Amino acid sequence: MSEEDILVFVPPEERLLPDGSEVMLKYMTKERGDIWTFHRNDKDSFPSVVHGHNYETGEVIDALSGAIYNNNRVVVRQYRQKQLSRIQSDLHEHGFKL
Repeated sequence: MSEEDILVFVPPEERLLPDGSEVMLKYMTKERGDIWTFHRNDKDSFPSVVHGHNYETGEVIDALSGAIYNNNRVVVRQYRQKQLSRIQSDLHEHGFKL
């Protein structure tokens, strides 16, 4: 992980959400100020099984491709491979299967 990024592993007592999903990681990229929340058992699988939610903007990031979608499921931007690789590595380290 670079000095630009912050990874927060959510403690067990704070993981379970009302909808039954389990928050495992919150990932903040300082470069863009994005805060991505990755769930272990997210009920929706769009845009991929492993994806993160930006609850401030309503965007979703595909952890496999780096494509970022808006609420209408339209790609609005894309992470560079270098930044995506850092996120993927951190997810893998915390048990996410990509």
